[in-house]
Amino acid sequence: MAVEWAPSVCNVKHCSYLQPNVDLARFNIHGLWPSRDTKGHGPSSCSTSRFNFEGLSAQIQQELEENWNGLYHPTQQFLSHEWSKHGTCWVPQPAHTTVARLLSESRRKSRKHREHKHSEDFVSSAEEAILSATEDTDLQEKFFRKVLDIAKTFDVAAMLAANGVEADSERSYPTRTVHSALEQGLGTSQFMLKCETCLLYTSDAADDLLCVDLGGRRIIKKK
Repeated sequence: MAVEWAPSVCNVKHCSYLQPNVDLARFNIHGLWPSRDTKGHGPSSCSTSRFNFEGLSAQIQQELEENWNGLYHPTQQFLSHEWSKHGTCWVPQPAHTTVARLLSESRRKSRKHREHKHSEDFVSSAEEAILSATEDTDLQEKFFRKVLDIAKTFDVAAMLAANGVEADSERSYPTRTVHSALEQGLGTSQFMLKCETCLLYTSDAADDLLCVDLGGRRIIKKK
């Protein structure tokens, strides 16, 4: 889960698409990237499912425009990219447990079929399960709802403010101060902070990366 402080990012990047309805009291969502492990390894672009902004509920549309702005790309274009590259690899609970089991089974069967030279006819049960999940008409709604909920659960701006780090156009904070405030707020040091001098309003970058579990409720320890 990656979030960014829009005023900081836009100070050094040309945010020509920063919308007036963006909630600057929060960190802007950059994305949720499903990973195979805590090191952030893939997968990506798991299906050809096309993003459909108009198919999302009015509530989700509004929350996305306020909390997941494209900044330097049109918001819907950026959301389409995030869905195509990352969202298509997200499988909601409890389906993920079934897929994990089937993936293991499919690898075993695939090896067996290769031995018998029938791999061209083999379609794994895991692939079928993933395909079934991506064909869920509500999957995009569920994915974006999950990302928005995770951003609310781990409200970085509120955590910083509660620990004495306020956004200010005049004041800067040492990186260690921001890191310490986040560590207190999150209750762990298992996150990545990219920040140069940490001017929370005018810095070169203020980006935060969390690794959370499939339910989006617990921070996973990075190895």
